[in-house]
Amino acid sequence: MKKQVFLLILLALPIFGSAKVLQPDSTRHEVRIGWGDYMFESLVYHPNHSNAEYRYTGHVFAEYQYQINNWLSAGAQVDYEQVWWKKEYINGIKMEEPIPANFYNIALMPTVRFTYFYNPWVALYSSVFLGLNINGGTELNYKGKQVALSADFGLTALGVRIGKNHWFGALEVGGLFSLNNAHEIYLLDSRILSVSIGCRL
Repeated sequence: MKKQVFLLILLALPIFGSAKVLQPDSTRHEVRIGWGDYMFESLVYHPNHSNAEYRYTGHVFAEYQYQINNWLSAGAQVDYEQVWWKKEYINGIKMEEPIPANFYNIALMPTVRFTYFYNPWVALYSSVFLGLNINGGTELNYKGKQVALSADFGLTALGVRIGKNHWFGALEVGGLFSLNNAHEIYLLDSRILSVSIGCRL
């Protein structure tokens, strides 16, 4: 994680150089929807001797940004993911019928974005996120709770936005993290890659 933070700082340095006008005042608002990979979830939650038939939504997210000046925008993002599976064994005892189980994470995150390259077709940027994660589902955690809250944070180490005028597509490389301690890890470098479509208004 230290390497990612260091990379973010390096990427943000050009921001403080000469800035160009990114877009007219009439297009200060940006909305987007996107999807991110479930690599972390598939590595941690996969068929084993107790559970089978895992399914993943990946990370579905929506975001709003307001362009404050030439290089800085701020907004908020909501990220949702869910994993389903079938429990075949409980406490070492095989069930006659597998029992459906699931968990979900809802991340609510204020965001800040730094744009350091812009032309009418392409923009390069980095972002930081910090907010609240809500974890729930059919399972109880080690404290006997079905819903747990934790801080979440993340970054876009590199984002590429392509599109002229109002509509655009974007590709991002980064990660989301959410944990309270070694026993409560909900996201760990999750959503490394994401794609999205959006509109500037």
